[in-house]
Amino acid sequence: MDQYDTKRDTLNGLFLKKLIAGKSLIDDIHRLKDKARLYFNRAKLGRNAHEALQLQKAFQLIINKFPENTEMVHVLLKLWKDTYDIEHDDLFIIAAFENYAKAVLLSRRYVVHLIQKPNDLNRKQANTPIHINTIRAKKNFSELYFKHNTISMTHLLKPNYLKVVGISDKSISAIRHYKNIRNSIHFGGPKIVFGDSIHYEGLIDLRLKIFS
Repeated sequence: MDQYDTKRDTLNGLFLKKLIAGKSLIDDIHRLKDKARLYFNRAKLGRNAHEALQLQKAFQLIINKFPENTEMVHVLLKLWKDTYDIEHDDLFIIAAFENYAKAVLLSRRYVVHLIQKPNDLNRKQANTPIHINTIRAKKNFSELYFKHNTISMTHLLKPNYLKVVGISDKSISAIRHYKNIRNSIHFGGPKIVFGDSIHYEGLIDLRLKIFS
């Protein structure tokens, strides 16, 4: 019995074949990390999070201390817009996180493709990463069947997954924030001004992880 649909997606099938056979996944891990770095740098805000953070602090200072200085507020807003491509950055930030998180999971020998069978592993995977040794165990292997899809952001943002990925609380907050902004593209587009400093700090932390 095949453990996945061999008639679909040849490259994905080659990966699953290696996974099931217990072969080295180091090349796949490196490829995912390279993609994470590429996508993070494609995000203007990924490159300019430090500048965006300082502008956000200056904006709060002006609003709190000199609210009548509308000219300065407009200048800061213009400078902030130069640090952030609001229509595209969130897509790249989330893609960078997804690739990085899956690279970390694979490096620690956890499955990143969706398990269709056995049913108990299918249910467990919704909240907890499944180790490669588990899917290769005799009691599971005879039923084992993978989908060609990988786990989603819903999985990756669950506590048990985040514990393995090992990013800071600030980065988690930032990822949730930019995920919500990305989702808003389906209904009129993003509607934010500056945002919270914790989100810029989270991006700075995440960059250090991705590029370490």
